[in-house]
Amino acid sequence: MLADTTCAMAQPAATAGPRIIWVHFACESPAAVPGQLYRAYRRVDAGADPVEAALRELVRGPSPQERATGLSSLFSNRTADALLRVTRSASGDTVTIDLASDLPRRLPASPGVKSFLPPGVMAELTGTVFAQFPEVRALRFQFD
Repeated sequence: MLADTTCAMAQPAATAGPRIIWVHFACESPAAVPGQLYRAYRRVDAGADPVEAALRELVRGPSPQERATGLSSLFSNRTADALLRVTRSASGDTVTIDLASDLPRRLPASPGVKSFLPPGVMAELTGTVFAQFPEVRALRFQFD
């Protein structure tokens, strides 16, 4: 049986200049594995902190092209500026992600969810960081 490729995005070729990072989104395809996250690749300034750049891309949500392939997220243009800052510990292994305190109100309603942020949001945030930045061992979240 072939793996579902509905939400698979091709990795762009590396070029001089921009750095390629990825963000993780869910897939709406009926053939997708529930809870599995899929990579969407983005080009960012080579001089930018890669963790912060990846998180800034993530909170913008999937592009129209990515949505057309089946990728989905609670992040969207409503949350594009929700990442206030990213800081690292002196050793670089702990990253603090400071998000806007009104982020939960910017997300679509999730009936039945009693946590501050819906589980899919946390999965995309942690998956985006831990899957590609092995030097990061811990994440701390704060709001404003």
